[in-house]
Amino acid sequence: MKKKLLYIIPDYGYLTLRMIEPLVQQGYSITVLAPFAFDFPLRFLMLFHSFSSEIRKIKRRYENWKKIDTTKITLKSVSSFRLFKQIISDIKNKKFVLVNTFKRLIEIDLLKVTNFEEYDYIWAFDTSALLYYSGAKKAGKCCILESRGVHIDYALKVAKQINHLYNTNLEDIDNYVNNPSNIQWFGKIRDEVKFADFIVTYSTFHGQQFIEEGFSKEKILQIPLGSAFQKTASIPKVTDNVRFLFVGTLEYRKGFAGLVQAWELLLKEIDENKKVECILVGNVFDSVKHIAENLPPKMIYKGYMFHNQLKEEFSKAHVFVFPTLNDSYAMVVQEALSFNLPVVTTVNCGAADFVENNKNGFVLQNPFDVVELKNAMLKFIQNPNLVEIMGEENSKRAAFSFISEKNIALSELQKIS
Repeated sequence: MKKKLLYIIPDYGYLTLRMIEPLVQQGYSITVLAPFAFDFPLRFLMLFHSFSSEIRKIKRRYENWKKIDTTKITLKSVSSFRLFKQIISDIKNKKFVLVNTFKRLIEIDLLKVTNFEEYDYIWAFDTSALLYYSGAKKAGKCCILESRGVHIDYALKVAKQINHLYNTNLEDIDNYVNNPSNIQWFGKIRDEVKFADFIVTYSTFHGQQFIEEGFSKEKILQIPLGSAFQKTASIPKVTDNVRFLFVGTLEYRKGFAGLVQAWELLLKEIDENKKVECILVGNVFDSVKHIAENLPPKMIYKGYMFHNQLKEEFSKAHVFVFPTLNDSYAMVVQEALSFNLPVVTTVNCGAADFVENNKNGFVLQNPFDVVELKNAMLKFIQNPNLVEIMGEENSKRAAFSFISEKNIALSELQKIS
């Protein structure tokens, strides 16, 4: 008899849908609990996606959902009319954020009609799992938490370091956490981990956060994320200028400020006529606008790009640099490796699992050390052949694709059987 699993998704993003197929292959009978259904009214609304960014977001989620074989699962959700009603209510109350509206529907409407006795396992995602785990534990069910970010206390630790290092004038972290309006939210995130029987993580770095907080290593499923890009056969080669590429939100946590500082140091050590450039792609956070508006020479900001545009930037780049201070994974690193680019990243990047130091890139041991970052980039300028050498090494390594991701998932899922 098939074991029954309730799979609770906060939205229809790739990240929340990717495990459905492996779970079906493992023989689970799956019920997907979702905040809304793509019924006729919602599909009709999507015809007007050009008029609203929020409608475009829903349309993209629909494209993700169409890739799922829905004949092998059961879907439970609220109607689009109920979704519209909640959106109107949230707008009136001045608290409309689409993802939070989805969570409210999960925690209010769908929780009421969930009978935990019908299931053997409850699979949920961080920030929307706790209320379901409370009911599941009372019924003696197994709870699986997919944590999309690092442990909350590690994230707060890094935030404090950022505040101290960059004098960001952000609200003191301790005061923020202990603010009465935030205490419940942080408690909720911690309690989700306490209730979980298993935790799904994306990398060694990611899982280590939970192990250090006392979670059993044997109860952690490590399932990395595959690249959306096909592996290219081309090898990056420097014929003129050395072109570095950064892709991600421009913010302190992603190492943007440190990258700018390292670039300024680098320019002081090379001939001013040396042809180098650093391309930045991504949205700019308000907290670093003053930095983005005053970039040093030869550092160029190109704004946000969609995948087709990104492909062109990856194909023109020589080195991918991603000096993040805290990332549970960073799929963009996988995407760079798909283009055989040498990667410079840090030990605080989950996808560093795929970067072998001095072989196909450099893994910085101190994410906050801008001199270490500068030195790593300088090696490619002083020895441009290193780009081709490391690119060749990457070309020998199989791409970590969606197929690779699924195969690892099938193996890791055996832990909960």
